[in-house]
Amino acid sequence: DRMRACVRWPVGVFPGSPSSSGDFIAMLLEIAGTVFAATCHTKNFKNAASQLFETDAAMERAAMIGSLCLCRQRIFGGVSRLASWDKYSPTRYDAMPERPIVHRECPPCSTPTPVGGEPLDRADSPKITDHRHVKVSSVIDVHLWDRAGWTGAAYGVVAPRAPPFLALMFKDREAAESIFERWRDRFGTADKDEEIHISIIRRFSAQNPAHYGMVVTSKRPVDLAELRLVSMVSRTLTVEPHDDLNLKRFLDFFEKAGAYFLMPMVLAPGQQPRLIKELYLLKRTLHVKMASEVGPHDMENMFLEPRGLRPRQA
Repeated sequence: DRMRACVRWPVGVFPGSPSSSGDFIAMLLEIAGTVFAATCHTKNFKNAASQLFETDAAMERAAMIGSLCLCRQRIFGGVSRLASWDKYSPTRYDAMPERPIVHRECPPCSTPTPVGGEPLDRADSPKITDHRHVKVSSVIDVHLWDRAGWTGAAYGVVAPRAPPFLALMFKDREAAESIFERWRDRFGTADKDEEIHISIIRRFSAQNPAHYGMVVTSKRPVDLAELRLVSMVSRTLTVEPHDDLNLKRFLDFFEKAGAYFLMPMVLAPGQQPRLIKELYLLKRTLHVKMASEVGPHDMENMFLEPRGLRPRQA
C-alpha cells in the first residue's frame, strides 16, 4: 500500500540506440507488468496479462515506443526540442477564430446506464466500441478496504460547538489510516466537491426497524450523457444497533450544523474503540433515505439489491 519504485538506466546510454533498443523494450514490459500487478484488481491475473499482450498488443506498443526513440535519434541526433525547428519556420500563425469546433455525439443507448460496478460481460450491457464511452469511478481502494475490515459506524461530537462526527469503524488500524490519508491527499481536509458519496438507508427491515444500511462510494458522474457505461466501486454494510437513538441524535446535530466530520475509528479485538481525530474530512452532504423512498436507479440500490431488497418501481 505504500510501494515505491525506482527505475535505473545507465548514464549516457540513449534508449533508441540499436545496441540498447532490446534492453529498453524489455525494461518497459517489465515495468508495465509490475505496475499493473501492483495497482490493478483483476479476478485472474494470468488471463488479464494474456489479454494485454495478445489482444491489446502491449508488446507491439512497447516496441513502437522503442522504435520512436530510434527514429528521433536519427533525425535530431539525440533528445528533440521544438526550438530546433525555429530556424526552418520563423513565421508564427495564430489560430483562426472561425476554425471548426467538433462536438462529439454518442450513439443512443437503448438500455439504462448501469451504475454500481456491474460486470462488463452482462447480456443486457450495451456494446462498447470506444473506451471514451466507459468510465470507472472509485474512491474505494479495494485492497485497503479488504484489509481494513469495515465493521460499523459511530457518532458523536469532539467539541461543544463543533459539527458532529461520523466515524467509520475498522479492525486494522494501519489500513484504516491509509484509507483516510489517501482521501486527504486527494481532497484535502474538506471534501468540497463531495467526491465521497455516503448513504444511510433506514427502515429496510420490518422486524428490526433500528437496523440501517450504509454505502460508501463515489459521487455520481455528471457527464453521463457522454458515456454508455459507468462502473462504480462501492462498499456497503448492514449496521445492527439495538435502537436508533445515536443515529437520530447525530442527524439532528448534522441538520443544525450543516456539516459533519468523517473520521476513522479502530475497534481492535479486546481493545477499546479509538477515534483517530487527526485524519478527519469535513463534509456537508449525507444521503439519508427510507428504504421505501429508494428509486430503481438510486445509488442506495448498491445496498438494497445485493440483499434482495428491491426498490419501489418508478
